[in-house]
Amino acid sequence: MAHVVSSSGVTLRRSRSDPCSAPVRWLLLAAITTGLIVGGCGSDDDPEAMDSLTITLEDLTLSPPRVESRLLECNPPGGGLPDAAEACERLATRSMPFAEPPKDEVCAQIFGGPETLTVTGSFAGERVDRTFSRSNSCEIDRFDQMAATFGITDLIG
Repeated sequence: MAHVVSSSGVTLRRSRSDPCSAPVRWLLLAAITTGLIVGGCGSDDDPEAMDSLTITLEDLTLSPPRVESRLLECNPPGGGLPDAAEACERLATRSMPFAEPPKDEVCAQIFGGPETLTVTGSFAGERVDRTFSRSNSCEIDRFDQMAATFGITDLIG
């Protein structure tokens, strides 16, 4: 029987004929530790419970510049939007609402206005940091869809 004193002063005993060698013990310890760390992240609750988005509408061409921000929280719905529950519901039905547009997307070069709509926070367990503009026909469509989703079309223009 071998006696080993750890750095904390605890005496460990290990039989020299122990089939569980040091490398195997380290692997077991690493697996258990990793499981504890990964298992300790987040919670067992619904991951959407952390949904919180800040929606900022900007028009910097006005004097003074117009910047309005509203908070949207889902599960439970809340924040400063006119109808947070409806906005959360509409957002949940959209497929990948904050995805970047395809690189090879072809859009008409039509300027729809100087406004931008920036959405930051988290939704459905994903970080969100996306700006929608009105710089071409594709962006105008996305901008208008997001404004309708959040129920803020009356704030535009």
